This record gives sequence, structure tokens and C-alpha cells, in this order.
Amino acid sequence: MNDTTKYVGLDVSKDKIAVAVADEGPFSYELGTLTRKVCINRFNRKRKIT
Repeated sequence: MNDTTKYVGLDVSKDKIAVAVADEGPFSYELGTLTRKVCINRFNRKRKIT
């Protein structure tokens, strides 16, 4: 088994959610979505998050 660590940061405001992800090395990526339920569900589906 390969152990890996991911660091996830969330910046939540009334209008949007920003998501930053980094592996053990350098910064990987940053994403964002609006805080409306339909937008969050779409965001999760695209990333296969349940």
C-alpha cells in the first residue's frame, strides 16, 4: 500500500467556496464554486465526491 498525504484548504464565504489542494510536495491546484446547492452538487459530481 502506498501512503500519501493531501492537504486541503477551504475558504468559505457567503457567495463562494474556494478549495486548494496540495500533495506532500508543491501546491497542486485551486478550485472554486458558488455556494448554491446546485453548484456544489455539480462540483462534487465532476470530482466524484460523495
